[in-house]
Amino acid sequence: MSNDLELQISTLRKSRWVNLSGLVDCATKRLSKPTCQSIQLLGKGSYNTVYKLVFADSTEIAASVSAHDDEDFNPQAKLSEIATMQFIRASGSYPGIQVPQVHAWDVTFSNPAGAPYVLMDVVHGRKFDNLTNDDNKLRGLDGMSEVQQLAVTKALAKLQSTLSAPVPFDKIGSITFNDEGSFIIGPLFTITQQNLGGPYQSLMDLWRARLEHEILHALREWSRLETEQLSRSLSEPKCTPQKFSELIQLLSSLIPHFVPSSSCLPLVLYHPDLALRNIFFDPIDDTKIVGLIDWGGAQILPLMLTAKFPDDLNSTGEDPFERPEIPDEGWNAVPHDWTSFGDTSKWPNVFRVPKRSSRSDHSSERHDQAVLPPPALRCMFCAGEP
Repeated sequence: MSNDLELQISTLRKSRWVNLSGLVDCATKRLSKPTCQSIQLLGKGSYNTVYKLVFADSTEIAASVSAHDDEDFNPQAKLSEIATMQFIRASGSYPGIQVPQVHAWDVTFSNPAGAPYVLMDVVHGRKFDNLTNDDNKLRGLDGMSEVQQLAVTKALAKLQSTLSAPVPFDKIGSITFNDEGSFIIGPLFTITQQNLGGPYQSLMDLWRARLEHEILHALREWSRLETEQLSRSLSEPKCTPQKFSELIQLLSSLIPHFVPSSSCLPLVLYHPDLALRNIFFDPIDDTKIVGLIDWGGAQILPLMLTAKFPDDLNSTGEDPFERPEIPDEGWNAVPHDWTSFGDTSKWPNVFRVPKRSSRSDHSSERHDQAVLPPPALRCMFCAGEP
């Protein structure tokens, strides 16, 4: 290993148990590559750290290393993430979704890298999560023109519509491999690698399982209390064991009566984090998405459970405005103001905020507009672009 490469490794951020020299060795040997010439940080998230390795033959590889330690890491969840990416590339059902090709992986902590890793192609394209406007005071969608905001929003809607294509599976869960290497549906994994059980035969089975899980969780918490009041919060109604039992019986009795329309039940692929940081756009075409990454926690779910706005389009307690009398107010609502160009005077006051001196003129003007998009755009995220 060259001195330059060793110097680069010494300056890179990593989890304390990760050996980046070992990661380079793993990639070089497993991919039969010549000498690695450079390594740099591509991105760091809550669950993975990604490095770009450039080899002497000019090829580039993205090495994703788990940020979990050996106590929190779930190898089955990571294998499901890998299987999902391979399924998308092999199925041919998602022509508008490009995911990196996976070349090799190891889901143990006993390899030379000291942590689970996945070796895949580097995705090239433009990302908008850190885009800033001319005065660097607005970021992401806030920093775009209204024309560009609308183009990006339509691209996200088209992406959501593509994900709504029916899948060739008949169970609710997450994609994984069987012993022969074929794609099957296994347990339902979350983005935090939590196993929610399954696979489930129907939505009703999922409801029952989740209710049973919450009952057991409540009973475990209840067993630690010294009084019969299950909630100690002053803002919540008192809940005694009797009321708790009555509530559980009520919820259980409602399950058979909750039968959604058949149009809401086709099983589709769900990406749990359609954030701008995970989406790559064409360098010259804001309407074209050229890459989608971070498939951890992807699930096969009924369509009705996947119809949600991307988080970057949601309004939160702090954006577009924070109420001074409730600084820690926590709410999350749809929609935001990225696509609202109509007359704002007729909208409820809660969605219109006066200009504030602390913002730039441009920022105040943007946030003085209504935050509800036209109905046509709202429909995009439920049934595809009209």
